[in-house]
Formats: sequence, C-alpha cells, structure tokens
Amino acid sequence: MERMRFYETRPTHDLTYSDVFLVPSRSGVTSRFDVDLAANDGSGATIPIVSANMNSVTGPRLAATLARRGGLGVLPQDMHLQDLDAAIRWVKDQPVDFDTAYDMGAQTTVAEALEQLLPVAGRGVVVRDADGEYLGCVPATRLGTAGPDAVLGDLLHGASTAIDAEDAGTPRHVYDVLSAAEVDFAPVMRHGRVVGTTSQTSAIRSDIYTPAVDASGRLRVAAALGINGDVAAKAKALAAAGVDVLVLDTAHGHQDGMLRALRTVSSLQLGIPLVAGNVVTADAVAHLVGAGADIIKVGVGPGAMCTTRMMTAVGRPQFSAVLETAAAARSLGAHV
Repeated sequence: MERMRFYETRPTHDLTYSDVFLVPSRSGVTSRFDVDLAANDGSGATIPIVSANMNSVTGPRLAATLARRGGLGVLPQDMHLQDLDAAIRWVKDQPVDFDTAYDMGAQTTVAEALEQLLPVAGRGVVVRDADGEYLGCVPATRLGTAGPDAVLGDLLHGASTAIDAEDAGTPRHVYDVLSAAEVDFAPVMRHGRVVGTTSQTSAIRSDIYTPAVDASGRLRVAAALGINGDVAAKAKALAAAGVDVLVLDTAHGHQDGMLRALRTVSSLQLGIPLVAGNVVTADAVAHLVGAGADIIKVGVGPGAMCTTRMMTAVGRPQFSAVLETAAAARSLGAHV
C-alpha cells in the first residue's frame, strides 16, 4: 500500500472495490512465494485475513484453522464470558502442524455427522467408542454414499492408515506417505493417541503457509468485547484466558462510548494489541488511536449482505474508507 498510487488522475469521489483495478507495473519479484504478507501490526498474523466477530462466522474451530494458515479469527463478543474463556483455551490446545480432529461416537448417525462437515475429500471423522477409545476413521467422502441413518461404527472397515506424529517430518514427507498409501485423509497418532488429522491438501498448505502462533508456539486467537458493561473485567478475563488480540467493536465506532471503553482497557496495560472500530474517516482514526487503539477496524456498511447503507443511508464506499484511514493510521504509528 505504501507504493500504491493512482494512475494518471485521482478521483474526486469515493470508490468501492468494484470501482478499482490494479494497473501492473515493473517488479523484481520472481515468485509469489517470495512475497511476505505478514501484517506487522502486532497481531501475529502472517497473512492479511481476519474473520468477522459474528456468531454466524467465527467459532473456535474456524479460529484454529485460520491461525494454522496464518490468519486471525475473532470470537464474537455476544458469547457468554465463560464460553469465550473456554473457546480461547480450546484454540490454544489445538495442534499447529495438523488439523483438529472431528471426534464422534460410534453410534453417531451419518446425518448427524454431515451437520458438522461436508462429504468432500481430505476430511474425515475420528470414531470413538462409549469410553472414548479410538476405533478408527471414516473418510468424509464415505458419508456421502452411506444412508443417513447408518451409524459411523458400521462404516469402519479395517485399520486406517495413520501418520506417526513423532516421525511425520516435513509436510512434503506427510504428503508422500499419504500419496504412496493412496489415501487422502489419515489420523495423526502420538503414543497410540489421536492428536489430529491430516490430508494431502493439508500437507501442501502446511508447506506454503506459516502459522500464526504466540510466544509459546500455540495458535493465536482474537476475541471481541463490546463497549458497554464492565469492559475492564471482561478484558482482564480474556487476557487471563490467553487471548492474543482484543477487539473493541461496535457498529458506530466514532462515539464517546467507544472512546471511554478504549481508554479503560488501554489503561490496564495488558500487553495485548487493541483493535477498535468500526470507523471510516481520518478524524475517527485520530480519536481512537489517541484513546489507545493499536489497530483500527474499518468499514460501515460495505458487506455484500449488509443492508446498512440502503436502509439507513449510513456508510462509505470501502476502498476510499480504507485508503483514508490507512494513511491516517500510518501517520500516527497505528494500523488498519
């Protein structure tokens, strides 16, 4: 963004992303893998992808999956504090090198299993008995051919190809093992215990992406909190649970309530990056950064499914909003 400029003329009106094209120019980059996409904003993300803090978007499993590929999942603020605490700790307990297993009982029906994962290649279910002992794995593709009333225990046939976590080696080695065995999904075992799952596709992705991990090597996760109630107590509780980024979020971020909440959380000096928003102007950025925000959350009404602009006439085209707020944040040593 620092090198981006308008070609020939600068528009006098606001633009959204569909109004804009990138004009290619001379480059010394020889490979797309040579490009570093790390945010460098304190969030620890190695790619600039962040999931929305909405119940319909981000849960702990998505947060873990995103962090495994370098992004950042933001757990929503309308979860109960105890559930947020549990979700943060759950993400921190997930494997970094392998996918989180879908654990289900032997008596789980195919219909119930399909509520949690699609019948596509590269995924599967770890099946356990009533005592939690490992019985085997069912590839997700098998769920697509079985009757909805069939139970997972009846779909187990023979021993599953497994990867030993201690001998897994590089992602390329994992891919070669799976390819040689002609399987696309396998459990990962350590001392006879399932610690994750993997697939040919997952192994390739692990070789491409750098996980977003904390100082202890655990997956990173963010959590949102609103601007009302005892924000100090909630922020301290989330910090104690191990959250890596705190997001103070409200639909209209340029308001006195946000500034009060932001000052309150900033004064706690939790040592965690603070995100605040949503805003769309340089003036708002200055106020939020002045109140303690490290990162600014930008956008009012830009989403494809958002009706804010049409219903209320409130908002701003997103490209221009990002352009203005990014320049303002950079001048203040902050980020968007």
